[in-house]
This record gives sequence, C-alpha cells and structure tokens, in this order.
Amino acid sequence: MKKKTIKSMMTKLLKTSGNNFIIREFDKRFANDKYELLFNTQTGFEALRGINGHPDPFQLEFPSMLDVGIMGHCLNNCEICYQGRAYEDNMTLDNFKKIIDEAKYHTNQVALGGRGDPNLHENFKEILEYCRENNVVPNYTTSGNNLTDEQIEVSKLCGAVAVSEIFSEQIIKVRVRRKINDSNKSDL
Repeated sequence: MKKKTIKSMMTKLLKTSGNNFIIREFDKRFANDKYELLFNTQTGFEALRGINGHPDPFQLEFPSMLDVGIMGHCLNNCEICYQGRAYEDNMTLDNFKKIIDEAKYHTNQVALGGRGDPNLHENFKEILEYCRENNVVPNYTTSGNNLTDEQIEVSKLCGAVAVSEIFSEQIIKVRVRRKINDSNKSDL
C-alpha cells in the first residue's frame, strides 16, 4: 500500500445529498494513537474521529478551543455583566504569546475575552496577528462601543466576531448613520 502524503490525509470527502461531494482542505492536524483532529483555519471547520479501532472520543487531552481573558477592566459598567467591576491590568502581549506557544499544536481557536472589550486591548492587532502566525484562529465578543474602522479591519483576521445584544441595536444605528453620512445615500 502506498504511503499517504499529509496533503492527501488532510483532504476529506464529506458526502452531501445525491452524488455530490464537498472537499474540505484541512491545514492543521493533531493525532495520537486514539484519535485525529483536523481543522481548517480559513473556514473554522473541525473534524474529530477515532482511529486505530478506537471510537470517536468524548473529550480530548487538550482543548481545541481556549478562552483567554486578555482584558482586566471594562469601561461599560453593564448591570448584567458577570465579570464584575474590578480594575486590573490587561494581559501583557508576552504572556499571551506564552499561552499560544504552549497551546498552538493542540488548540485550533482562541476566544478572546476577559473583563472588557478585547478590541480595546492595547496590543489587539498584535494578538490577532500572533494567533494567525501560529495557525490559531482568534474570535471575540465586544460591546461594539466606540468600535473604530481600524478595529473592524483587523477583525478580518478573526474567525468570528460577535456584538453583545445589549448594545447591538445602538451600534447598528450608529453604523447606518455613519454610512448614510459618508456616502450621502440610504441604500443599506
């Protein structure tokens, strides 16, 4: 039997309706003697399966997604927030890099959070870039308050960005007004 190349091992056919197939390219793979975990860093698609006669695993030895609290304080003072109102320093870029360096071989995604909007971290862009350089997909949730065009642009490095519902309607109205004022059109 021919030895499979990594590329052929990482290409999987997923059957859909009829005789059509969707080909998913996985660019990240972790395997041990019991399971393999495949991940597409562009789409966020993850596949996990048992190998060598082992069943699909119920849990992994290391999480494929980590929650990392990079923020130490928040400016919003939301009544419903579970993080509290303490004021601490944000996580340093060096400490964040240490976490990614230790986790990057097993972790596919990192959810950035903590006490406040991750997009307001002083090293936000560098954090997102470091994740991508290490084949880890960053995601985050924000209030969207004072979201800048630069933050929106760099957020394209993320797999997912969510805006908290408590602020969503307010943010959408501001964006619509900005769009209308910038283009003098109302074709949203």
